[in-house]
Amino acid sequence: MKQGLLLFGVAILVTLFSRCSKSGTDNPVPSSLVANAGSDQSITVAGVDSTTLTGSGSGSNITSFTWTKVLGPAQYTIVNPNQAKTVVKNLVQNRSYKFELRITDDMGRTAKDTVTVNVNLKPNQTPIAKAGRDTAISVPPNSYQLDGSASSDPDDGKLAGFHWAVISGPTPTNNVIESPDSSKTLIKNLQLGVYEFSLTVTDSSGATSQDNVIITVSFPPAANAGVDVQAFLPDNAYLDGSQSSSNNIATTYTWTAISGPPSSVIANPNAQQTTVSNLSLGTYQFELLVKDNAGLTSKDTVTITVKPTRPTIPFQMIPFKTLGSSSSINYSAQAGNKIIFAGEGTHVDIYDLNNQTWTEASLSQARYGGMAVVASGSKVFFAGGNVSSVDYTPTSAVDIYDAGSNTWSTANLSQSRGDLAAAAVDDKVFFAGGYNPYDASYKTIDVYNTTSDTWSATTLSEAKFALTGVTSGNKTLFAGGFFSKAVDIFDAEANNWKVDSLIQARGNLSSVALNGKAYFAGGETGTSLSNVVDIFDGNSLSWKVDFLSRPKSSFSSTTFGNKILFFANAGTRVDIYDQSADTWYTAELSQPLYGATVINAGGEVYAAAGNMVWKLVF
Repeated sequence: MKQGLLLFGVAILVTLFSRCSKSGTDNPVPSSLVANAGSDQSITVAGVDSTTLTGSGSGSNITSFTWTKVLGPAQYTIVNPNQAKTVVKNLVQNRSYKFELRITDDMGRTAKDTVTVNVNLKPNQTPIAKAGRDTAISVPPNSYQLDGSASSDPDDGKLAGFHWAVISGPTPTNNVIESPDSSKTLIKNLQLGVYEFSLTVTDSSGATSQDNVIITVSFPPAANAGVDVQAFLPDNAYLDGSQSSSNNIATTYTWTAISGPPSSVIANPNAQQTTVSNLSLGTYQFELLVKDNAGLTSKDTVTITVKPTRPTIPFQMIPFKTLGSSSSINYSAQAGNKIIFAGEGTHVDIYDLNNQTWTEASLSQARYGGMAVVASGSKVFFAGGNVSSVDYTPTSAVDIYDAGSNTWSTANLSQSRGDLAAAAVDDKVFFAGGYNPYDASYKTIDVYNTTSDTWSATTLSEAKFALTGVTSGNKTLFAGGFFSKAVDIFDAEANNWKVDSLIQARGNLSSVALNGKAYFAGGETGTSLSNVVDIFDGNSLSWKVDFLSRPKSSFSSTTFGNKILFFANAGTRVDIYDQSADTWYTAELSQPLYGATVINAGGEVYAAAGNMVWKLVF
């Protein structure tokens, strides 16, 4: 009896369970009640944001249809949510929606189904990383901001992550990136050199993209438009940017007139050195822009004051002597009553001012330029120089002529060198600087003491060659040289050295002294000529600047009366400065002279070039 009742109960439960376990219904429904939301759809026409949903039901007497969105963006519109067929619109492009259809029969029982609508859904696209353009920066400061904010996601414009990393650069590279996981970050503690950084961006689907940027850290170029100068009508003015410098290669130079009369014409605005023509009286300013190959720039300006033509004075070149030697004369000195002329080779011509006779002599070694010649008391010293006209091999030989005894002797410098300078004060003779193509330039000063007949040595403030030396009062000055502004000054009274400076670095300049003042004129700044005259007052220890009428170098200078004669070289222009009147004049040679030397001896001015000597009469 108990077993029969148990079987009857199980049968009832199975019947109830079968009525309540139909999937997709809230209430027990007949197995034939079915909702159909239609097939999944894809909108593939660009810009279309609507479609039609068509639902149906079967298996009973259906009394209502209800459409709802169960998944997708918040933007949408179901036009007739209680109709079996309805339009849905205002759908978001490139997104997916899921809509549910619920049906109800006349017994209140329900069934449901869903349909997916893809709106122009595209495959996920790789994001685009943009680390910015390669950039050159100057130091200081030693920092820069990397900017990856131009990176993008083609799908929805939203990026999920950024990451910056150092690929290469000067060590150490740790702690360089301040915020590696931001779209923008400061990079700091940068050293001179080239850094490469990578930017990796990630989108919402996990796709990544990388871009690299190169940051070059460098010193900016230093534009140098040259010293302010004067020019004299009708001559052109010269612009010289050759002293500009760059840690990289300076690739472009640009000159621009920024003030002054508008008529000026820059011959080549993109040249390192150029000329300016069509000038008028007045003051001009020109700007030099230097840009290096890293894109860094620098500017400098120069002022050119254009003045009237200097007055000219007539003078005559009277042939005085045709020398027996065919060598080119470019050295002269006076000791006692004798003038000594020397040039290329070994030949020396000696003129006796008292009896007006000529004699000849020979140096111990042939010289082909680069020799230093100086007189001290009755002696003339011919020191160093090049013994080869091909490879500029220098010598250490010093030939010494004693005008009093008409005898020769020799000595040696501590080093073989050419393009040195010499000057003498009291019983000291200095031989400074110089060049040897095998050892470069020197800072050595060999010192000969005429009283004790001994040699010693000291040094210049820096190594250089093609400098000049002159004595003014009790001070001996060695100035300029390639490529130096330094002036080393020996004070014979205090027996010490000090260092001062020219306004412009240049070599192959000329020097002369008159009434306590030393003049350093012209020269070469590297690849251009200068017309600057630096004037040192030995009494006040002060400097001022004046100008030759034209730039020139490697010329000889001398004094006559209260005037200074700045002679010509490879040209005809002679500049004459009247110290007492503080007035400049010019004169023109009847013919150009090359490598000429001038000297004032016995109240006469002599010029020598080639194998010819002239008297100059003003």
